[in-house]
This record gives sequence, structure tokens and C-alpha cells, in this order.
Amino acid sequence: MLWFPLIMVDDGSRGTEMNHDNRRLLKKAELINILQLEPSDVDWLISTAQIRPVLIRGQERFDSKDIYQFIESYKIIQGRRAQ
Repeated sequence: MLWFPLIMVDDGSRGTEMNHDNRRLLKKAELINILQLEPSDVDWLISTAQIRPVLIRGQERFDSKDIYQFIESYKIIQGRRAQ
């Protein structure tokens, strides 16, 4: 079972708790770090529209609220499989 920490890393030197009140746009490297997945796995999640990027001036960003909801959904699904 994969475990997703609920930590966002701002600049690599400090983390802040990820919740609905602390909403921001994440870079792809931050998304990979949060999900603790290989870049190819994150690319697969994006290409299958499980995670949707926001394009700003041609750069991909990811809404932390969407990521939080993705993680929560995954945890619920994993909980059902364990039963």
C-alpha cells in the first residue's frame, strides 16, 4: 500500500501541513515530492486525467486542493480494498 504524506515542501528547507486552508499552486517537482512517486508515474496520472494541471503562461501548475482531494480519495479506495 502506498502512503502519501500530507506535507507540502515550499523550497526544500521546510514543510507546511497540506490542508484546504493552505491552498496554492504546485510545481511538478513539488507534486512528485508530495506523492512520493516516480516522475513517469506522475506523468501517467496526468495523462489519464486523474490529476489535472493548470496552465499559466504555458507552465504546468497543480492546485493543492485538487491534490489533497486526490490523496483523500486514494486513501478511501485503499481502505475499501483492505476490508
